Amino acid sequence: MPIAALVVLLGLALAAPSPARAAGAPPLASPQAGPLQVLPPTGEIVAYLFADLNGDGRRDGDEAGLSGWQVQLFTGEGCSGDSVRAAITNEQGTVTFSDLRPGRYWVREALQDGWLNTTALCQELPVSAGEMAEVQFGNLPLAVLTIVKLVEGEDGERLESPVEGVLVGPAPPQDVRRNGRVVFLLLPGTYTVTEHPKPGRALSVTCTSGESGDVSVRVELAPGESVTCTFVEAPAPRPAIGLEVSASPQAGDAPLRVTYLVRVVNTGNVELSDVAVESEGLGLRGAACGSGTLRPGESCLVQAAGSYAAAGTFVSAFVACGAYGGERHCASATVSVRVSETAGIAITRLPETGGGPVARAGERDGPPLTPVGLVSLAVALAIPLCRLLLSLGRR
Repeated sequence: MPIAALVVLLGLALAAPSPARAAGAPPLASPQAGPLQVLPPTGEIVAYLFADLNGDGRRDGDEAGLSGWQVQLFTGEGCSGDSVRAAITNEQGTVTFSDLRPGRYWVREALQDGWLNTTALCQELPVSAGEMAEVQFGNLPLAVLTIVKLVEGEDGERLESPVEGVLVGPAPPQDVRRNGRVVFLLLPGTYTVTEHPKPGRALSVTCTSGESGDVSVRVELAPGESVTCTFVEAPAPRPAIGLEVSASPQAGDAPLRVTYLVRVVNTGNVELSDVAVESEGLGLRGAACGSGTLRPGESCLVQAAGSYAAAGTFVSAFVACGAYGGERHCASATVSVRVSETAGIAITRLPETGGGPVARAGERDGPPLTPVGLVSLAVALAIPLCRLLLSLGRR
């Protein structure tokens, strides 16, 4: 198409009327250019919370972050007023506050129970445009020391009792009493735990960390460590042993064989070891009684024997001993046995007198006895009869 024709068509288009507006329609507004709004550059704050195991207030390479802790952002000086933002630390122990206009801000951590802050809880940070400000919060995990007290009765049963007079050194810390127990929140270190026993009672203490003692114990606590020490109050040790001896038979005619039964009883409140019985007269030396160990109230038996050929009263002494605490505790007892001569009549053949016949006890045949023979027979019968009467009189 010639250039002249194009010019003509363009002129016609420009001269064409604009489209008609509907009746009552508002006039078309012409665009008006306004001022361009430019937002100022912002900055951000990154807070890092860590476990300050050495308590120096500085983050070391082996000190891990603390997750799940709350951090708040303030615009009021010294963390005053309401917080403008709040966040929870992630697994690395960090929170980030972004899109902050340049200015002064204050950041505060919410300290959790069982921890001691090693840096300020509220810290100030200036924020510049396009920059990142960092802040660190160190926290030392406190050690937990729990004291439990058990009271032992005479029957050996142990019941938990409220803790009363426990002392913890070197410094008297604050304690929390829970259901009779005492819970101490302590800085890491070495402590001495002491309890004073009541009169007539004994104490022992054992800790879950392995330490043990009587009235006191030294405990070394690491950061965040939890140790429980249990005091046991019991009756004071009372080692005692009892002895009972019986003889069977306890009387009889010679020769007499007697069996002795020795019963040993633990009459104290502690266990006895190396329990043995001795009787010098019967040749009994260090005879073990049962297994050799007796708990309170238990008993054991030892048997011995003796023979007696002559008449008389024989006394046998017995000694029973048991060991406790490096010492031997003994008891003694005696028992007597009475032995009598054998009762009976002895008849012997008498010599012949004057060529007469010999008299025999119980003989019915033969010539009659002479007067001398009768007297001799009477004397022979009287002697054993007197002995028999004397023996019966002694009984």
